[in-house]
Amino acid sequence: MDERPIAPAPGLKTSALCWIVCAGLVNAIAVAIVVWSGAVAVSTWAAAAPEPAPAKYTSGATAFRYPSGMQVMADGGMVHIVNGHPVADHAVIQIPPTQGTKSPVVVLYESIAPPPDGWPQEETIQAIIDETLAWQTAATPAQLLREHRQTAIGCIAGFTFTDPPMRIEGAGLQGLVHSYTCLSRQGPIVGTFLTAITPDGMAHRLSVEASESYWHSHAAELDAIAHSLAYSAP
Repeated sequence: MDERPIAPAPGLKTSALCWIVCAGLVNAIAVAIVVWSGAVAVSTWAAAAPEPAPAKYTSGATAFRYPSGMQVMADGGMVHIVNGHPVADHAVIQIPPTQGTKSPVVVLYESIAPPPDGWPQEETIQAIIDETLAWQTAATPAQLLREHRQTAIGCIAGFTFTDPPMRIEGAGLQGLVHSYTCLSRQGPIVGTFLTAITPDGMAHRLSVEASESYWHSHAAELDAIAHSLAYSAP
């Protein structure tokens, strides 16, 4: 069993909803409305986004696309637990490693189902997103590093935002996004991280990380992964 505690932002409850938003978030979604500090700006992400990748991963009513050279890796039926909550869906997608090498790019997707009676009233999506955005903006590099140790590849030092956290709404998602660089056990990496809630109450997080050199030479197709995440009503 894989159990990974994630420390919530100060004042936030340790819940499934907090898990998804407290972990931090990343890049944007097609035709998203980006909201921050009470101001609203409409950004046509789809116009700037590259063409969707051919392979598709579907989890309930939510799906995203990824390059065809990557594969969903088997995890032997392992049960994944985060802050006491079982993960409804867990997928690691990467280029199949060859002997003695590791994939230069890894995608980690996870989701958690809402409680049977829904999220508690005091844990409204908007309140948690707002509070988490404020915390992320004020967090120290050490605090942000702890938040990114269990991402797709994982950071061990030198965490720096390349795009600061911002709030997103669109494509059936509400959440936060950011992008960053850091040092991993494989060397310098670039990453994007997105967490969101969909209308069916599911909480999602999508982490895309790659070696610095691989990201810079495949930026368009890696950006397309986060851009393709969307919810489709059943």
